[in-house]
Amino acid sequence: MDVRCFYGRFVNAILAYLAPRLGPDARAGLVAAGIDPDSPHDIYRASTFYAALPVLAAAVAPGADPDAAELALGREVPAAYAGSELGRGLVGYFAQLGVRATLLEAQTFFRTGGNFIQVRATPLGERCIRLHLRGTGGYPHFYRGVLEGAYHHSGETTVRAALVEHTADAATFDVTW
Repeated sequence: MDVRCFYGRFVNAILAYLAPRLGPDARAGLVAAGIDPDSPHDIYRASTFYAALPVLAAAVAPGADPDAAELALGREVPAAYAGSELGRGLVGYFAQLGVRATLLEAQTFFRTGGNFIQVRATPLGERCIRLHLRGTGGYPHFYRGVLEGAYHHSGETTVRAALVEHTADAATFDVTW
């Protein structure tokens, strides 16, 4: 039994933030994936959220190729999450501690959205950290966007996450600033 899940506070914040862009086709696509945007839940299976991710990405970046749409969605997730109490705390955490310290503790902030993302951070230099994520569901560009968007939203606009490699459920990034 797959017990990987995303917390409702994370998914519901994204749905609320994107609501104005969710037309009838997007809403139908979300329902088909197992998420009713008009009926929030406390928890969502990871497989359900990942099935809905392409629908959300297409709503954010209509007509874009899937990788670009995932990246665009990921970049907006921190702004969506910042609307929640926990998200506001994370924005302050990022702003106060800075890029290096928060990347070295990335496991902590990824676990605020779900129970399963595993993170390993390896410093490669003074302003570069290699971040390996397990549990990405095959959406490395979404996670690249989340990384960049989180720092941009907290005022660190020079942060870049370069995708080094990825598999069906893991991705490695070199994050520089």
